[in-house]
Amino acid sequence: MLIELRNVKHAAFLSQETEAYTATVYIDGKKAGCVENDGHGGPDCVWIDGKELHQRMLDWIKSQPNTEPCDLFPDGMEMNVDLYFSELLQKHLELKQMKGWLRTRLLVKADDTPDGEWLTYKPNKPHCADYIRNKFGDRLRTLITTNAEAKAFVFGTA
Repeated sequence: MLIELRNVKHAAFLSQETEAYTATVYIDGKKAGCVENDGHGGPDCVWIDGKELHQRMLDWIKSQPNTEPCDLFPDGMEMNVDLYFSELLQKHLELKQMKGWLRTRLLVKADDTPDGEWLTYKPNKPHCADYIRNKFGDRLRTLITTNAEAKAFVFGTA
């Protein structure tokens, strides 16, 4: 099952305890409903057309692996609807930020780059990507030069 968020409207200025947003939910390429959160700490409100499709979606989300372990949750958190849509929204926002940077920069992650951070390079040389590969050598983890590469990185399809 492929669940996507499209037509995302994110309101950072309204977000207090959770992200304030609305989005259209697509399942396997077809419009299936919508999701929203008012940003005041409550759960996401999900409306899916049809009880059978809604139940299939819930079952599929529940079957997804736990999140990465952390101090508070050594076994990770069990996947649920709220967490799943929150992760989809975060991926959407990360991709949007990366696309903005890619208008004028190349994005680089090296072995010593902290998680959640990127090094950016202005492509002011004809072969800037080659220059970066040579500069970092074996320490280079990721070099992103296009929006398609950014999407593959964020959604794990690379």
